[in-house]
Amino acid sequence: MKTIGLDIGTTTICGVLMDGSKVLRMIRAKNSYGLPPSEQLPCERLQDAEGIVEVVKRLYEDLYEPDVEAVGLSGQMHGIVYVDENGGSVSPVYTWQDGRGDLPCSGGLSYAEILSHDKKTRLSTGFGEVTYFYNTLNGFVPASAVSFCAIADLCAMALTGRKKPLTHISHLASFGGALSEFSPEMTKTAAIVGETAQGVPVICSIGDNQASYICALGSGGEGSVVLLNLGTGGQISYATKPYRAADDYPAGVELRPLDGDKFIAVGSSICGGRALAIWEGFLRDVVKLAVPGYTGNLFEAIDKAALTGGGDIKFDTRFSGSRIMPGARGAISGLSEDNFTPQAVSAALFRGIAEELYGLWDCESENTLLIGSGNAMRRNPAMRAAAEWVFGMPLILSPYEEESAAGAAIYAQNSGIILRTHTETAS
Repeated sequence: MKTIGLDIGTTTICGVLMDGSKVLRMIRAKNSYGLPPSEQLPCERLQDAEGIVEVVKRLYEDLYEPDVEAVGLSGQMHGIVYVDENGGSVSPVYTWQDGRGDLPCSGGLSYAEILSHDKKTRLSTGFGEVTYFYNTLNGFVPASAVSFCAIADLCAMALTGRKKPLTHISHLASFGGALSEFSPEMTKTAAIVGETAQGVPVICSIGDNQASYICALGSGGEGSVVLLNLGTGGQISYATKPYRAADDYPAGVELRPLDGDKFIAVGSSICGGRALAIWEGFLRDVVKLAVPGYTGNLFEAIDKAALTGGGDIKFDTRFSGSRIMPGARGAISGLSEDNFTPQAVSAALFRGIAEELYGLWDCESENTLLIGSGNAMRRNPAMRAAAEWVFGMPLILSPYEEESAAGAAIYAQNSGIILRTHTETAS
């Protein structure tokens, strides 16, 4: 079964053409549609919605073949875009990086803190409901807007001509979970948004985290997979047990809807792979002291050094804090005159990145397969070795370089019942 998967990331937009589990073609386009913040709100992080839509349309057209049976989408979570009664965008995309929710509101509390108190759940800036709350109180909601949705939902409407957004529960939960008068129609399972001009059914978009996990399930049995994703940040995702509540998981872990009544436990580190970039920047500055004008990078050298470094150094890589401890900072301990070497400290750095994610893992979940994804994991053998050592199990790399796009395509493939029902109804 041939399907197309489209992923709308914050920095990259990707499309894949798949036949079963095989990727036939892959196309990447840079998401270069960031908009400068206004003088009024220097903390805002916006993207041009219509520019993104045009790229997604072009990727679909480039990947389309007459025997394609479905299109799946995934995309960046938390952020929102406003749409009018005709299903067109009437605002930029307010991305997950938008900072307006942290601005002071009243009583010494931020907009995110006040909304969290009102809804009795912890919401952060960048969450769609927080952005909508701020915009409502400050007159930023467009007059012609009738709803908001995820950017991937907007792209699904643009591909099909649908006028009202239909969002998967994975996106709705990322907005903040609570329904408002501006929330889009929601589905808990795969549903057809509409058809493309060529008559290909388009399945509702899912969150990029969920798409990556669905992709990882292709490498092992459901319930046995631990997915470690390391890019700029870090993330661990694993199956939940039905009888366990969110409070039974390690602090900082949230339960996210996967599909239907299934959930995954997800924990995130703020630095993740960026900790390696920080360490490389420090060492590069040291080299520049001896070699002025040095312009190379040291990532490969660090990786090779770490593979030969051992020792008992502890490297706390929380340079920017953590989700539950924003004020936490990185630290190196256990140094001695014997182990204070670039090799040992570099090895400790990789272990520290893995250990922060290990602390978010529920070891009772009976997960037996460790899957690695993301550029920081894929490009650094030392990172993979550290993850295996920390988690105590072998790690295999995801066979797909673009896990979210592939996961969206696989999700569309798994929607066979819906597609068959659609075909029977049409006939």
